Amino acid sequence: MFLSSVEGGFMELARVMGENYSAFKFVPLICFILGLLVVLAEPAVFVLSEQVEEVTGGSIHKSSIMKALSIGVAFAVMLAMFRIKIDGFKLWLVIGPGFLLALILSRNVSQLFVGIAFDSGGFASGPMTATFILGFRQGVAGNISDGFGVIAFVALMPVITIMIMGSFYKEAIEG
Repeated sequence: MFLSSVEGGFMELARVMGENYSAFKFVPLICFILGLLVVLAEPAVFVLSEQVEEVTGGSIHKSSIMKALSIGVAFAVMLAMFRIKIDGFKLWLVIGPGFLLALILSRNVSQLFVGIAFDSGGFASGPMTATFILGFRQGVAGNISDGFGVIAFVALMPVITIMIMGSFYKEAIEG
């Protein structure tokens, strides 16, 4: 019932919103704000943040994970919108270097954060995020068929964001 409601309600609402905002120059800013908010409504993200706080004995607060994921998804959605709006902006220009960066970061942060980071990419691109952001993208892109890649960005950016966060927590976890 939840998924039917999400697909039937949110996707159509987001598509109509995207159609209405597509002509505005500040669409990437709207996408950034949507990215900040939609990941907070994702049930799996809340569960992940609770589990991280529990596993780390409270040294990593759930609010820190939620903020990091919100910022990561916000940048991902904004990047995806730039990809739709800018001719020649290819998917591999972000995805390839992004995962290379993630692999490099994974060698320099605690293994705890590597696991959290890769899990967070999957959790952040759950049913709420996917349906609302994809619907909005469809509305903005209209007849442009090159709108692919939103979920790839949304899955990648939390990985990078959490690992960057992990580099700041390195002493707290190891100490």
